[in-house]
Amino acid sequence: MHLILALTVTVFAQNLEQPRTLAMLDDGTLLVSRPMLNDVLALRDRDGDGRVDEIRTAISLVEHANGLAMHGNTLYIAGADSIVSAERKPDGSFDAPQEIVSDVAGAGTIGAGPDGKLYVSLPQRGMLLQFDPDGSNRRIFARGLRSLGAFAWDPKTNELWSAGDGALHRIAEGGRYDAAPDASAFAFHDAAAFSASQNGIVRFTDGKPVSYLEGVSASGLAFARDGSLFFSDERKGIIYRVSSTPPPLPSPMTSAAAEPHAAILAKAFHVDGLTAPAAVIHDEERDVYLVASRGVVARVSPDGGVVDPKFVPGLASPRGLALRGKQLWIADGAKLRVVDRVTGAGVRTIDLAPRGAVSLSAIAIGADDNVYVTDSGVRGSANGRIYRIAGDVIEVAFAGEELRAPNAIAWDGLRFLVAQGYGHDVLAWSPGGGPTAVMRGPGAYDGLVVLPNGAVIVSSEYDEALHVGFTTGFGSGELHPLFTRAPSPAAIGFDRKRNRLLVPSPEGNWLEGWTLPPLEAPAGPLLRRKDFETRRPPTREDRLHELLGQSLVAHLGREAEMVIVDGHEVDR
Repeated sequence: MHLILALTVTVFAQNLEQPRTLAMLDDGTLLVSRPMLNDVLALRDRDGDGRVDEIRTAISLVEHANGLAMHGNTLYIAGADSIVSAERKPDGSFDAPQEIVSDVAGAGTIGAGPDGKLYVSLPQRGMLLQFDPDGSNRRIFARGLRSLGAFAWDPKTNELWSAGDGALHRIAEGGRYDAAPDASAFAFHDAAAFSASQNGIVRFTDGKPVSYLEGVSASGLAFARDGSLFFSDERKGIIYRVSSTPPPLPSPMTSAAAEPHAAILAKAFHVDGLTAPAAVIHDEERDVYLVASRGVVARVSPDGGVVDPKFVPGLASPRGLALRGKQLWIADGAKLRVVDRVTGAGVRTIDLAPRGAVSLSAIAIGADDNVYVTDSGVRGSANGRIYRIAGDVIEVAFAGEELRAPNAIAWDGLRFLVAQGYGHDVLAWSPGGGPTAVMRGPGAYDGLVVLPNGAVIVSSEYDEALHVGFTTGFGSGELHPLFTRAPSPAAIGFDRKRNRLLVPSPEGNWLEGWTLPPLEAPAGPLLRRKDFETRRPPTREDRLHELLGQSLVAHLGREAEMVIVDGHEVDR
C-alpha cells in the first residue's frame, strides 16, 4: 500500500467474508453488502475511535446482494436477478425486503438519482436502466457502456458520471456510447470524484486523475461526514478507514484488539486436509466434531484442529452419522456400522443389502429411540426407502417414489423431515403415514439440519449453496439462499453450543464452521417464490443450458437494439 498524500489508513473492520458495496447513512451507520453470503451488514463506531464496535445483520436472504442505494428511509438492493427495497425503522433496523423489480439478471450497481428515479447498471449488456421508486416504468437510460460499474451524481450539477481507464465518463439520458467505465466504486466528495478498482483509488480534480491510494484493491467506497473515506477489500475481507488525521488512541480501559459486538453470519474456522468429507455431526458430550471422510470417521475440535484423523478406520464409503446413547451409528454403503462413541471400537454391523439397500445416506433417531436410515440408491429408479431399526427388528418403514432419493433426514421434534436428492421438496413424514411436501427450493439436496428455533437449513448440490426456511409461520414453505459455499456442500451438521453450522465439502476436501446470525420466522412476506421446475430434478446440465440461454437472449437483445430487457418492453 502506497500513500500519495499525507493520509492515515487503519483497519476499520475485518473478517467480513468478501465485503463489496458500501453505503454511509446519515447517522454514521456504514452498510456493506456481501454477495456470497446474501446479506447486508450494518457497522457502527459508537465511541468514535475509528474502529467498528458493533456489527449486525441489517438485511438477509437476498440472493447475491450487491449494489446498495439509500433514498430517504428506503434501502434499495440489487440482487442476482431482482431489485428489493426495505424500509428503515426508527430504531435503525430494517423491515423485511420486498421485491420491486424482477428479471434483471446481472444487475450491478444501483443508485437513487436527484430526480427521485432508480438507476441500475447491467454491466454485461452495457446498459443503464431507469425505474420509478416503486420499480415501475422500466426504460433504458443509456447504452453502449461496456462493463459499466459504479456511477454517481455530481452534487453541484446533478450530472451522472462514472470512470474507467483513468478517465471520467459523463452519462447522459439517451446516450449511445462506446466506452468501458468499469470502476468498481465511484463517489463524489469535496468537489472531487473518487474512483476505485483492483489497482487502487484515484481522485479526479477538475477532471484530471491524481493517484490517491496505490497498491490496494477496493470494491466499495463511502465517505463519512467528517471526510473520512472507507473502502472495502473484498479479497481480504477488510474495510479500511482513510483520514488525514489518525484515529484517537484507545482508552486505557479498552483494548485496540477488542472484538466488536457482532451478530452476523461469520466463518468460525476452516480446516483442509480431510479426504472427501461427506457428513459431520457434533458430539456435544465430548465437544468434538465427527466427520465421515473417505474410508474413515475423523474427529475435529471446535477450533478446527484435527484431533484424530482415523477415529473409526476401515470403512468403505461412510456418509450419514448419528449418535444414540453411547453409540455412533454410521451409514456405510449398504451397511450400518455401530461403534463406541468414545473409543471408536466396533459394536455391531447391520447389513441391509439382503433387504434391498444400495446406498444408505442419512440417519436420524426418532422420538421412539429407534434408528431411521434412508436409502437413496434404490436400483432402477429415483425412488427411496426409509428403514427402521428397533433392536433386532429391521423393517422398511416407508418406500415410494415420493422420496426421490432421500439424501437427508432429521427429527424436528414432531416428525421427520426428509430432503429429496432428485427432487425439489423437503418432506414431512411420520411412521405409519405417507410423506407430505412442506418446503420447496432448488433441489438436489445433500444435507438437512433443524435449528432449535425451528429454522431448517439444507445444502443443495444444484447451486452449491445453503438455503434456509421455516415449515410454519409467514413465508413458510419457501427456501431462501443463505450463502454459497462451493464446491458442493454435503451433509451439514449443527453445533448448538456455538450456534454454528458445520459444512463439509467432499470436492474441496475441507470442513468449515459458520456462526449463524439470529434466524427468525419472517413477520411478513419475503421475496417472491421462485417457480421451480417440478417435472424432474435439476442437474448441472440444466444450469449450463440456463446460462447459455441467458447469453443467447442477451445477444439477440443487442442485435434487436435491445428494445426488450429480460422480457420487458422498454423505450428505445
